[in-house]
Amino acid sequence: MKKIILLLFVLASHQFASAHKFYMSITEMQYNEESGYLEIIIKLFTDDIEKALEQNADSSIFLGTPKESPLTDDLLQDYLEKHFSIKNEQKLTIHFLGKEVDKNYTWVYLEVPNFNPEIEHEIKNSLLIDLFDTQANRINYYYKEETHSLNLHKDQLSGHF
Repeated sequence: MKKIILLLFVLASHQFASAHKFYMSITEMQYNEESGYLEIIIKLFTDDIEKALEQNADSSIFLGTPKESPLTDDLLQDYLEKHFSIKNEQKLTIHFLGKEVDKNYTWVYLEVPNFNPEIEHEIKNSLLIDLFDTQANRINYYYKEETHSLNLHKDQLSGHF
């Protein structure tokens, strides 16, 4: 009887936990003094970014599987161009370097050439906000000995660093 009660408790806990999924991305940015590039890594939940990309695809893209669509990188680049940007007086060029995918997370690698860390920049990050009302996009910018962090969401899509 105790085993049945324990099993029911575990199942109920699991259902409750999955019903309250949170939506978040984490962006890490660091200025590389040697290259003069701003290096960017964006960590996303794989199922969330797959859902976003499939909205612009004709079929499933099977992100991170052997059946992954050959169009995935193009879809990802297009999605990033619409939802992630950095500017000072003008929009900066962001190069897509690639991605790594596992079952739970997708890491996207980007870089901004000829970046000037001495001036203020505006960053827009509306990734996945079009899908999830509670999406939060955390940005950490590392320069010299300092870290500047921003928390962006549907009511604040951009900030300065």
